[in-house]
Amino acid sequence: MQTLIENLSRDYFLAFTLKDSAELSRMFDETVELVDWEMNLHGRDAVMTNNQELFNSVGTIKVVPEIIAVYGLTAMAKILVEIDGIKLKVVDIITFNNLGKIIKLEAYKQ
Repeated sequence: MQTLIENLSRDYFLAFTLKDSAELSRMFDETVELVDWEMNLHGRDAVMTNNQELFNSVGTIKVVPEIIAVYGLTAMAKILVEIDGIKLKVVDIITFNNLGKIIKLEAYKQ
C-alpha cells in the first residue's frame, strides 16, 4: 500500500506540472478538500476551478518532490514548486480514500 500511495502522489505532482486538468479531475474524489495558506475549498468543481485559474494565469509550473513519506493512506511530501521561475518550498499532505482518489490536500508554505 505504501508504494501505491507514493506512486499516486508522484502522479499527482506530475499532472500538476503538466497542467493536466483532465488527469487531476480523475484523481480527485468528488468531495475533495483543498486547504492552503490562502484558501479552503470543498468539492472537485471548486478545486478544479481554482486549479484552472492558476494554470491560465501562469506560464510554467514545476513540482519536484524531494521527500515523500507515507503513513496509511496519507502521503506527506516536501516539494519544491517553481512557478514562472519563482521558487517556493512547500509541504503537501495528501490523503487518499480506499479507491485511490484524493480526498484532502493540505499545503503549507515554508
